Parts: sequence; C-alpha cells; structure tokens
Amino acid sequence: MVIRRRWPGHHRRRWNARHTDSASLSLILYGVVTEQSIGKLFITGVGPGPLLTGMFAVWVVIQFRRE
Repeated sequence: MVIRRRWPGHHRRRWNARHTDSASLSLILYGVVTEQSIGKLFITGVGPGPLLTGMFAVWVVIQFRRE
C-alpha cells in the first residue's frame, strides 16, 4: 500500500481559466476591439502551426539524409 502525503496548499493540477493561452486572449481582445469574427481569427491562427511543423519535419529529414 502506497501512502501519499499531502501538504497544506497542495492540490492536483487542474486546467482552469488561469491557464488561458495568452495568444487566444489577445485574439479575443483584438476581435472585440476591431469588431472582427473571433471564430475566423482562431481559424486563421491555426494555419501557421501545422505549416511550420511540416516545414521543420522536411528540414529534419533533409538534414539526416545528408549524413
């Protein structure tokens, strides 16, 4: 039997509003101020992630094939 001690103030990590991504918060604020569609802003913000990931994967494959 394993006994796990807990100390005052210890709690399991939980994902809540305090952990909001700063990029998403800035997109929401920008959308509200400029009266743009927040949904469209998020969709537009998703594109660069997979694009950069794919470009990095191609670069890694090229670098390792040279060796």
